[in-house]
Amino acid sequence: MTNKTSFVRIDETTNTNKDYDAAEWVVFIDDAIATYDVVNSAISTAIIQRRHPQELLISEILSSNTDANTLLGLHRIKETIRNLDGTWDNGFPDRSRYVIIDEDYNHTTDRLSARKLKIDTSKELLVTNNLLVVTNDIELNGNIRLSGTSQLVQTHTSLSTVSGSGLLFVDQKSEVPSIYRYNYMSSPVTTLGESTYTLETVLRNGTITNTPKEITFVSGYDGAVNGTDISLADYWVYTYAAGSNGRSNWEHKYKDGAINNGDGYIFKGPGQEQNYTFVGTPNDGEFNTINEINAGQSYLIGNPFPSAMNARKFIEDNEDSITGTLYFWQHVGEDEDEGTAGHNFAGYTGGYATQNKTMATAANATSQNEPVNYTLEAEDVLEGDGFEISIPMIGFSVISLNNEDHITFPNISRGVDSLRITYASFYDKTLKIKINNTDRREITFPNTGLLYKKKLKLLYV
Repeated sequence: MTNKTSFVRIDETTNTNKDYDAAEWVVFIDDAIATYDVVNSAISTAIIQRRHPQELLISEILSSNTDANTLLGLHRIKETIRNLDGTWDNGFPDRSRYVIIDEDYNHTTDRLSARKLKIDTSKELLVTNNLLVVTNDIELNGNIRLSGTSQLVQTHTSLSTVSGSGLLFVDQKSEVPSIYRYNYMSSPVTTLGESTYTLETVLRNGTITNTPKEITFVSGYDGAVNGTDISLADYWVYTYAAGSNGRSNWEHKYKDGAINNGDGYIFKGPGQEQNYTFVGTPNDGEFNTINEINAGQSYLIGNPFPSAMNARKFIEDNEDSITGTLYFWQHVGEDEDEGTAGHNFAGYTGGYATQNKTMATAANATSQNEPVNYTLEAEDVLEGDGFEISIPMIGFSVISLNNEDHITFPNISRGVDSLRITYASFYDKTLKIKINNTDRREITFPNTGLLYKKKLKLLYV
C-alpha cells in the first residue's frame, strides 16, 4: 500500500476473499498529489503524478461522517436508501456506496457522493449549490435537478455509464443582454433516447428557479421577453463544422436541427441576461466528436459535461489533433443596435481570448493595466449643425459637437465597458473613437429628427 492511501471495501461485495481484487475495493489517495492544473515540463524528463480534482481522497476518510463506511472501523454491506423521515436506512452515502433515492430529496449541505447512484421512477433528487460526485454508474429512472451552482461530476474514465429514461435538469446563466449578440454554448445533455440534441428538445426557459418552461422559437430576427416567458429567433441557431473555409462552414440548424454531442452552437437571446435550463440525458465518460479536425482547420466545440472541465487536460488529451491553443470568442457589441442593422455581422465587435497549457490571454489584452483616455471626436459634423450629447454624470447638461470638436473621458479602466449616450441630430453623424489619441473605430449615430434618443455603445479599452 502506498503511503497516505486508504482502501474501503465496496458495499456490494459480500463474499470473503483472502486475495486482493481491485474490483472489490475503492482506493482513496493522497490529497497532495497534484491536479491537472499542474503541467509537466516539456524540457524535463521528470513526470509529475497528477489526479482528477474530484478523485477519491484521504481527506474524505479523515472527515468521514460518523455513519459512513469511510469511517475507520465501520462497514455496512448492501445499498443505502433515503428514508421519508430524512435519514438513510443503511448508513450515510460515500464514494464506496450504492446510493438509492426513493423519495423526492433536496440535498443542500456539502457534497453528495456515491459510487453508484439510482434515482427511482417518479422521484427527484434536487441538489442546491453543491457538487454531486458519482464515481461510476447512474441509473436515472426519475430526475436529477442541479440548482444554482450545482454540478454533476462522474470520475470514471470509461464510456458512458448512464442508463434509464429519467432526465437531468441543469442551469446555465447567459450574461448576454442584447438580441443582436450571439451566445456561444454547448449542451451537457442529449435528447432522451438519442446521441444528439436539438435546441427545442433540450433548452428551456429557466427564469423561474426549478420551474423550467418551454421556449417559443419565432420567425424573423428578434427574440423577446414577455413577463416570465421568452422567445428566441429560430433563424440564428448555427454550428461550425471543422474546416478552413471561413463563413461557409457555418451550418444553419434552426430549433430542430440535430447537433452532435460535443459540438458547440450559437444563438441569439431574448434581449436580457437569461437563465436557461438544459433537460435531457446527462453526458459522461470518454467520447470522440463525430467530425475530425485537420491541419489549418477550426472547429466550434463546447464543454459537453454538466460540470466544469479542465482546459489543460483537454489540450493534453488532444495534442495529436490540435495546435494546443483554444480560442474563446467574446462578442460584446455592434456598430448598430437597433433594427435589422444590429444583426449585420460586419458590424460585430469582439475578440478572442486564448489559452494553452501554460498561460491564458484575455480578449482585451489584460497585460496592460494602466487607465486610458477615451475620446469621441466629431469628424464629419458641419459648422452650425450641432451634435448634442447628454452626460448623465453631470445631470442633463447638453454639449454641442461641431467639426473637430471632441469629448475626452480620462482614466477609463481597461476592459469592456459601456457608454450610454442621449443625443439629438438632424442628419446621420459619424464620431471617431480614439484611445490615447490613437484611432480605434467609428460610430455612426442615425438621424433622430432632432428628437433625443439613447444609444448604448461598448468601449474597447
